[in-house]
Amino acid sequence: MKKKKRQAFPTLIKEFFGYLNKLQRSEKTIGMYSWIFRKLKAYMDQNHLRYYDEVVEKKYLESALGAFDYLQLSDSGKRFVNTLGTLTEFQETGSIVYGIKRQPPKVFSGEVGATMTDFMAYRKVIYNLSDSTLKDYTSYLHNLLVFLNNEGVVCISRITVPIILKYISSLDCGKNPTRNRKLLLIKNYLMFLYEQKLLPVDYSGCVPKGNSINRPQLPSTFSVEEIKTLLESIDRSSPGGKRDYAILLLATKLGMRSSDIRWLKFEYIFWQQNMLMFKQQKTGKSITLPLLPEVGNAIIDYLQHGRPVSDESYLFLHLRSPYPHIGRTTIGSLVYFHLRRAGINCSNRKYGPHALRHSLAGTLLNKKTPIPVISEVLGHSHTDSTMNYLRIDKDTLNQCALDVPNVPASFYLNSKGGLYHG
Repeated sequence: MKKKKRQAFPTLIKEFFGYLNKLQRSEKTIGMYSWIFRKLKAYMDQNHLRYYDEVVEKKYLESALGAFDYLQLSDSGKRFVNTLGTLTEFQETGSIVYGIKRQPPKVFSGEVGATMTDFMAYRKVIYNLSDSTLKDYTSYLHNLLVFLNNEGVVCISRITVPIILKYISSLDCGKNPTRNRKLLLIKNYLMFLYEQKLLPVDYSGCVPKGNSINRPQLPSTFSVEEIKTLLESIDRSSPGGKRDYAILLLATKLGMRSSDIRWLKFEYIFWQQNMLMFKQQKTGKSITLPLLPEVGNAIIDYLQHGRPVSDESYLFLHLRSPYPHIGRTTIGSLVYFHLRRAGINCSNRKYGPHALRHSLAGTLLNKKTPIPVISEVLGHSHTDSTMNYLRIDKDTLNQCALDVPNVPASFYLNSKGGLYHG
């Protein structure tokens, strides 16, 4: 669907209700939408707003709810937020995705919220932060904002060390890596407030260091035989099977991340050159991958015999009307489904799409592929990230082990000639 921009509100509402009628939504549902949209129209009229977009949605939510925690809202409050999100989704895409939990917008209102927005903008420019990192920033800082507002801290001058420590004590200690990232973000935010002369004292020193080493877990992998079994078990006679087969080939043969598969567009496929070229969602780094014959043939089979008729620019679509492009959790679900169907034992290891990416790295390591080459294939920004995969290559690690020399018997004797019993 083509994106719709600068749409007058009455026109947008008319098209939206026409879409709901095509989906055969109930009169009760349409009535709920109408009630909320009347309130929205009153707000827009009061503020002389003719056109609706995501900016208007955020401003309206801010005026109605302030800085809110979605999980703490009443059922009616959640419906209110979701309804506006549905209208924005339709305005941008021309359709609505059902069955996917919408994340409520994070509103940074008030003086404190404004400084958090400035802080994120500053960090984005200075450190060229990726979208995924900014998403974490938004989530973590909004939680802090909600906490501060609940404590009555509505201006920067009311931030104190006891308030900071109280928030830190509320963080989940059971997830140390995540907790450590939150602590570091709080420290940097407080330092930013001091450097901008918004706080007279640098409170960042009161933030404790993380109490665990954030070391990546040992990557989960599947053997070459298991990957072969997985691919052969897929029923490619159905549209869903054709789609899933192409997706799993991209993950197992090219090591693509699920986010890059989800956002893969037609324009990224260069058939004449047999190449895939795109900018990675996680790192923002451009990458070029070979379009292997079996991968290319699987994509063609899906396009000709499995993909619904759609103007959508993204390659992989949902199986049900209105056929939007696949959601964030779809790839993980289909990987698990096909692993179970293939009878592959997933005990004591992760079974998401990233495990398939790890498996490709393990296969390349077993073939003695140089680390820089693997790093390029996986699209890592630094070879340090690739070095983590060395831990799954036991043969190479064994070659690195040094022989331990025999300890002389005199080592075990004390100065008086007796045995040491320490």
